[in-house]
Amino acid sequence: MKKLLMLGLVLLPLSAWASALVLPDWKTWDMDKNLGTFADALGSTVLADRVAGPVEGQMAAKISAQLVQWGGLWVLAPGSLEGVSAIRFSARASKPCKIQIGLNDSAKSVQVAFVRVLSDEWAEFEVPLSLFQKPDWTNPGGDKSKAFDPARLHDISLSPITLGQVDVAVGPIRAVRGKAKASTGLEEPKAGSEVVQDFQLLDKSSCGPFADDKSSISIDFSTDKDQARRVAAFKASIAAKGWAGYWMRAGDDWTGQDWRKAKVMLVTLKAESDGDYTVGFNDAGQNAYVARFHAKAGDWQTVSVPFSAFVLNPFYQPPQAKGGEQDLSRIETFNLAPSGEGKISYKVAEVKIER
Repeated sequence: MKKLLMLGLVLLPLSAWASALVLPDWKTWDMDKNLGTFADALGSTVLADRVAGPVEGQMAAKISAQLVQWGGLWVLAPGSLEGVSAIRFSARASKPCKIQIGLNDSAKSVQVAFVRVLSDEWAEFEVPLSLFQKPDWTNPGGDKSKAFDPARLHDISLSPITLGQVDVAVGPIRAVRGKAKASTGLEEPKAGSEVVQDFQLLDKSSCGPFADDKSSISIDFSTDKDQARRVAAFKASIAAKGWAGYWMRAGDDWTGQDWRKAKVMLVTLKAESDGDYTVGFNDAGQNAYVARFHAKAGDWQTVSVPFSAFVLNPFYQPPQAKGGEQDLSRIETFNLAPSGEGKISYKVAEVKIER
């Protein structure tokens, strides 16, 4: 996400922050006064309206976005977050997506956190304030050196993190006091572990095939009963001495991932037959690296690929490859490919790295 919010907002008098915290229940709806939309200048559009909420008698904000880069909804929420441990709300979406929640203070400093919304059915989320972090962008007119002041909350922003068309609905936002329990739809990462792809938000615009002119490969997504979640199913038809594979986005968005200090890559897959596979990526210098691993037929298994096994791809280097030492500071995509010939089918549930 780039610089977003606070355009056109009328700052409230200082006395307003002495009052109780006012979080949106969406019953007061005065566009461009107590709430409004924002979007990049690259063609994104955002519309907002009220719809029925998750509980009878409640209202919800519906954000209809067509995003090229970023956009969302802001709503005034004056007051102090002191004594608040989390915020709680219900949400649903027309397709799986992440929502960025921004807390903005009266000096336009911001902290953000995320939830994953996987379906058009209402789901409840609880986001501890401890999960909110300072982003790498600054609100227009804000001072990047100033920390967010929870005692001077001014407004909340809601931004779908997905390109293309998506409709998101968010019910009343409530403050949680006392012990908070994170419920964000995101896996709580173990120390040193990072999910590269778990296919919950991946769509066909964020991945693609590569193959010789006599081979082919396809991807589909389905819920696997053993994994109890969405997985990717691959089917390849590889000609003699041919090749085929799939590249995929690393992470839930296109900001890239930092793989520095990564020691191993873990691939959780289920193969119909014994066989070898390759996994690869382009580093920050666009140098192509690849490693090989073996998978047995049968049940789900997690294969460990040490980063020491990755070598420069001897068969292909991009024209823009810069050479030099390996630079893992920004990885945008990775790829998986079966080795062998004939019909090859396999499923992948997750790819992660461990440092």
